[in-house]
Amino acid sequence: MSVHNLPASVSNTPNAKATVFFAGSASGETANVSAAPLVQKMQTKLDIFPWGEDNRFPQNVVAQIAEGSPMQSSLNIKAKSLWGGGVVWGKMVDGKFVKAMPGDFKEVDDFFLENDIPRFYAELNLDYVYFGNCFPELIFTKDRKKIARLIHQESCDCRFKQMDAKGNINVVYLSKLWGASKDQLAKFDNKKELTGRLANYSSDTTPEKVDDKFVKQRFALDMYFPMEGLRKYAELKETSVILPVNYPSPNKTYYQLVHWDAVRQSGWIEIATQIPNMLKTMYENAFNIKYHIEIPQTYLQKRVSSTGKKWAEMLPAEQHKEKELLLKSMDDFLSGSDNAHKSLITFFTSDVEGHEYERIKITPIEHKSNIDKDLLASGTANSELLFALEMNPNMIGAGKPGGVYSSNQGGSNIREAKTAHDMLLNLDRHMVLAPLRVIALEFQIKSGQKILVI
Repeated sequence: MSVHNLPASVSNTPNAKATVFFAGSASGETANVSAAPLVQKMQTKLDIFPWGEDNRFPQNVVAQIAEGSPMQSSLNIKAKSLWGGGVVWGKMVDGKFVKAMPGDFKEVDDFFLENDIPRFYAELNLDYVYFGNCFPELIFTKDRKKIARLIHQESCDCRFKQMDAKGNINVVYLSKLWGASKDQLAKFDNKKELTGRLANYSSDTTPEKVDDKFVKQRFALDMYFPMEGLRKYAELKETSVILPVNYPSPNKTYYQLVHWDAVRQSGWIEIATQIPNMLKTMYENAFNIKYHIEIPQTYLQKRVSSTGKKWAEMLPAEQHKEKELLLKSMDDFLSGSDNAHKSLITFFTSDVEGHEYERIKITPIEHKSNIDKDLLASGTANSELLFALEMNPNMIGAGKPGGVYSSNQGGSNIREAKTAHDMLLNLDRHMVLAPLRVIALEFQIKSGQKILVI
């Protein structure tokens, strides 16, 4: 699995003020991240299957998307759309779903009261749309007869153990240390017990022990046959299990790849995030002169002589001050909204041959920039990102993101775009509801009451 470089940077040379675009690797290969030796050893000893070449694929994706572009807000919209109107439970009556009333399923009511399901799905749905892989944890009661709690483990913290001899992937390790470098580990607070073997990089002590502080182990259920594993691990007196949730992608065994990842690897996210930086640099270092005013030196001499002074007898500082006063008077006359469409009259002399003398010339300066092309490229990049996310631009109120907003893009266009988008999420909702379906099935088996979660 290839991991793209972090976004390219934009800079400008100190003298020429030229904007320079430092592009990332076109091949999409991961930059060589120097991980702390003991963390690398920990990954090897625990037989981790790395997520990406540096085992920091989700962390790299988050960092790249955080640079800007419409990706962050669009993914948030998709996560909210997955939630829709929330979770509803009830039963089928004469082939129709009937929403449960309070008290119909008291045990289910109690479960939803004791668990913050909206927050659980806010976290799970975000990881689902970002990475396509989620790791909800089902926690047993003390007697292991029921599932009491649902919590979501961050995808960035979760890594699968290599499959066993039978081809089963049944262990997930949780840690904040995956792919961490020496510098990153050094920033951990010593008060949080990052001392001893993990902080001592010269130590020969092995860090592969699952200590429930820096590394936790959880067994993973088979996504096809979760109930079988649930009973098995309850009998083994495990306190909890992980039920992996993902959307399948071709040729991926451990970690699935979200379908929009192509725009990350192709560089469209980099383009979308760098154009604003380039424009910002251009505006910070650009100068904007509207007029070139040419004034004869003799004009200043006559202007001064009208006050009773002689130009030749003035000190250089006095001459400079006179020039500044003239410049200010011209600038005040030409600039500002109050002076728009004002008439300017100047007088000059000429000889018998038509040569002009003492004439003030005001020439407008034409400004040329590539800002229109940059905005067009930005709009194209934003469109590519939205298309990859299967999101109609009208959903965010823009007929052409990054450029001129199209007219008549509101009303029914937004409504129909949102309707079509949400219809396509039906299979995704089926995937993310897996933890609740397992709990509902467990409840149905033990209580004999049929319940349906949608």
